[in-house]
Amino acid sequence: MKWKQREFLGTDLADLEQALQRLPPGVSMARLGLEHRRNQVKEALQEPEQGFVVAAEASVVFGGDPVHGQAAIDAEFGGDMIRRTQKLVQAFNAFDTTGPLKARGALPNKRAVKLLVSGTVQGSFGFNFIELQQQFFDTPASSALRKATWLMAAAKHSDEAFARVIQRTDKRIGGALKEFFARVSKGKAVFRLQLKDSFVAFNVQEVQAAHDRVSRLKIREEYVESDGLFTGVYKEARTFEYTPDGGATMEGDLSESLDPVALRRLIGERCHLHLRRVETEDAMRNLSSRFTLLAIPTRIR
Repeated sequence: MKWKQREFLGTDLADLEQALQRLPPGVSMARLGLEHRRNQVKEALQEPEQGFVVAAEASVVFGGDPVHGQAAIDAEFGGDMIRRTQKLVQAFNAFDTTGPLKARGALPNKRAVKLLVSGTVQGSFGFNFIELQQQFFDTPASSALRKATWLMAAAKHSDEAFARVIQRTDKRIGGALKEFFARVSKGKAVFRLQLKDSFVAFNVQEVQAAHDRVSRLKIREEYVESDGLFTGVYKEARTFEYTPDGGATMEGDLSESLDPVALRRLIGERCHLHLRRVETEDAMRNLSSRFTLLAIPTRIR
């Protein structure tokens, strides 16, 4: 069964359930007919999707002022949060697939992330997001949702934790996260982002603290070239080490396009490196920075 057919059957089932509830109690031809049709629809919905599996899944549950019990959520707030969640996921995917992003303009590869709202969440009120693919693997959406959860958790924890994580991403991602927290804070809401294997939750005070932390952290980016000794690369962590001429050994990250195995041949060689440096400054003017290797280093003969 294709996704669109399943969507129509789901609507049909809801209509049938409502029609049965409106009938007076007791056995009648109308009730028997509706129940027969309902059972047929339920059986059809149990058929597997043809060619599609749920490759990514997440729920965002809200509480607080915009939520009315378990029944409803303010339409403007709900729509804003769906858009902001999608924008954050798209920003992560754009950075992962193309590298550092332009300060303005459309995000690249937006169509690669196709999140669907598959239903609402009971409890307070929220939304189920899914991504459908033809086979199960680590998709752009599943990777981006996982990283968004880590970034939110860091923003909840401390200035230092948030600075360490944001240095490995992009200013556009920081901007998208700021917009997300700003809307939750403005709405005086609480929320929980739940994945299959992890979650992060915020009360009103934690939302405000995270918004303040994200807003006040200054992020500066620059591109530098450096000569030095390439001393190590670590496949699982996707990090590298090198000792710049006249400096101390430092560690950095590999860009998504680089294969750690291919870099091993350069260990122990003096190389020319193209790097991206991200520096953060918190409210107390504490500075920290992180480097990302953008291309395969060139041996210096």
